[in-house]
Amino acid sequence: GSDGVGPEAVIAALVDRLGSRYEAWHGQDGAPAAGLAAAYGDVCDTLGREVRADLPGGATVEGRAVDIDTAGRLVLMTATGAAAVGAVDVVPIRPLNG
Repeated sequence: GSDGVGPEAVIAALVDRLGSRYEAWHGQDGAPAAGLAAAYGDVCDTLGREVRADLPGGATVEGRAVDIDTAGRLVLMTATGAAAVGAVDVVPIRPLNG
């Protein structure tokens, strides 16, 4: 016998937690991506940083990472306004508190 928590209890807790998270993501005005984007934004350490996004084809966009939009794209505030970038490489330009 073991005094620890059994694997069934761990799996049940994990399934419950994932189910709750899925419902929270899906409950954002019926748009699952909106809830997921908000959850990602809560833990994204890129937000608030000055970054460079390297786009396909060699173009770049520089600005402060300010948000995650409902499509999951990183929103940069650039010299010419807001720009949302999708699947790109993002490189910090300077430290967050620099």
